[in-house]
Order: sequence, then C-alpha cells, then structure tokens
Amino acid sequence: MGVAHAADAAKAEQLIEATGVEQSVVGMQQQLMQAAAQRYMMAAQQRGLDETQAASGRPAMEALFEDIQNTLSWDAMKADVVRVHTEVFTDAELDAALGFYTSAEGRSFMEKQGRLMERTGEVAEQRVEAAMPRFEAAIESAVEAAANTAPAQPSG
Repeated sequence: MGVAHAADAAKAEQLIEATGVEQSVVGMQQQLMQAAAQRYMMAAQQRGLDETQAASGRPAMEALFEDIQNTLSWDAMKADVVRVHTEVFTDAELDAALGFYTSAEGRSFMEKQGRLMERTGEVAEQRVEAAMPRFEAAIESAVEAAANTAPAQPSG
C-alpha cells in the first residue's frame, strides 16, 4: 500500500472540509487559551497575588492569546494539515473517505458527532461519579500505606 502523493492535496483538502477539521483546530485553539488562563490564575493564586495584581497581567495574557491564535489559526495550520493527510492516506483511502463523508450518511454521521461525544461524556461522568468513593478510598489507602512506611535513612 503506497503513500498518497502531493497530487492528492486537493482530495485531502476536500476531506478536511467534509470532516470539519478546521472547526477542530479552532476548538484546540480555544481549549489552549482556556488552559492558559486557568494556569495563569492558579499561578497568581499560588503567589498570593490580589485581584488588582492578577488583573495587571491581562495585557501579557492578551498578547499570549494573540500568539496562540496566530500559531494555531487555520491559515497557519492548513498546509501542514493537508500535508499530513497526504502522507497518512493513500489515494484510494482519500477517495473512499470522500465518498463516505460527502454522502448523505457521511454528512449525517458528522452532524451527530457532537451529540455522540456529549452523550458518551455523560456516561463517563456518571461512571466516574459512581466510582469516586472507591477511587478516593484507594488514594487514602495508598497515602496511609506510604505514611506507615519508615522514612528513608539519610545516606552518608
């Protein structure tokens, strides 16, 4: 099975459009900015900064957000995403994927992905919630076992 060639870039672009990759890139961008904001707030709290001090970092954080947007913008990422698709998929795979994702069934499949992920997340959340007492007990047991272990003797 051979690797697709640069000539398949147009097909790769069609597949990328049909599967909503651009929206995923925007989502990654948003997630990274949220994580950066949370990390900033945690670091500010750990340093004991008051609200005014923490707010004074806003211009630097806005500059970071702009950098993230520029780094992960679709315009910046598109050529690399197309290249990766042409490196990973064969011409036949691109044709088959395009056939599916541009069909009525493929479009329906893509439209239902958000709902599918949401419902799957709900199931996982319910399972974690039900298991949390067991998880917490296991952590407490591990901490207790560690606390009952004799401290390491200094070498020397």
